[in-house]
Amino acid sequence: MKILGLILEANPFHNGHKYFIEQAIATDQYDLVIAITTTSFNMRGEISLIDKFTKTKLYLENNIDLVLELPNYLSINSSDKFCLFNINILSSFHITDLCFGSEIGDINKLMEYSSLKDNPSFNMYLKNHLDNGLSYSTSINKALLDLGVCKDDVNEYTKPNNTLAIGYINAIKELNLNINLHTIKRTQNNYYDTKITNDIDIASASQIRALLNNKNDINKYIPSAQYEKIGSNLFINENIAKERMLEILKYNFLIHPIEYFNSIHLINEGIENRIQSFINKATNYDELTKLVQTKRYNLNRINRIFVNILLENKEQKEQDKEIFTYLRILGMNEKGKKYLSKLDKDTKKMLISNISKLDNYPNILEYELKSSRLFDILTDKSTYELEFKTPIKY
Repeated sequence: MKILGLILEANPFHNGHKYFIEQAIATDQYDLVIAITTTSFNMRGEISLIDKFTKTKLYLENNIDLVLELPNYLSINSSDKFCLFNINILSSFHITDLCFGSEIGDINKLMEYSSLKDNPSFNMYLKNHLDNGLSYSTSINKALLDLGVCKDDVNEYTKPNNTLAIGYINAIKELNLNINLHTIKRTQNNYYDTKITNDIDIASASQIRALLNNKNDINKYIPSAQYEKIGSNLFINENIAKERMLEILKYNFLIHPIEYFNSIHLINEGIENRIQSFINKATNYDELTKLVQTKRYNLNRINRIFVNILLENKEQKEQDKEIFTYLRILGMNEKGKKYLSKLDKDTKKMLISNISKLDNYPNILEYELKSSRLFDILTDKSTYELEFKTPIKY
């Protein structure tokens, strides 16, 4: 069987995602298409504008046969770990092919960029810059320049979708997997663009979030008919959610001694003291992230830390290995259902579909359920009860 794997965040799902899925499926004749998705919060620590169950329905509407969950605890991580966790889960379902978006749209060039990490000097330069207090992304940029890579190539390497694409390639190498790779060139807008300057129907997720926050119409940029088929009022109010996130953060620093935060996932090097010094000075959530950020801690890293504080996600040794106890199905069509019955026994033992039938939850699933509860508190949605009604069948 030829099985295509896709990695999606969809915050929110828009015409660009629809285009990507169509183009990815067209790269070959596939027997099955599997997507893995982030849930209530994405890799950069941003709250999802639509809940994971709506995402799942939209994926199934767009010719995905099987939708898998990337546990929240694993998704809120640096890009290299994010890529590794996604590839690890997809490989458990025996994908033969992987397709991802990139700004460069050239798989050979991405493979070339990926090989730079194999250079021992690169790792030495990277460590030196990290030791000097720079962020991971900035350290990579400088390490590449130290290697003599031209500035134009460095700029390409560090574009957000190229960075993830290289991360997926590196993860496949690390896990020693034989997977065919394809990339679709990102069209018209970059990930971080917030202003729409052309008369186009594809906008970046950042642009769409900005439009929603300013109460502007976004129907031109999303597959509106598919959203309408699923329901109404699907988008959260991100501004209100962030207000609540700030208040809960303040409450956490009010009731806990500063030592408590040492146990939270991703907190180290005393960043909790910096947060405490600014927590009551910030007038809104975004201002707090900017006040706390440093050369070492960029905005994405700060956002991840804040979400981990809100969820009381504890740092756990060997947590990464727990991925093998949690393969969860969020949705499927008939083709996806039939494929599940063909999986090997070892994979079937790890499958979770209906969690209401479980006697005990893995720790990582407890974190996921807590994530849904927090999502509901922040957004006035009612998604937690849906956790016990999966998988969605299409």
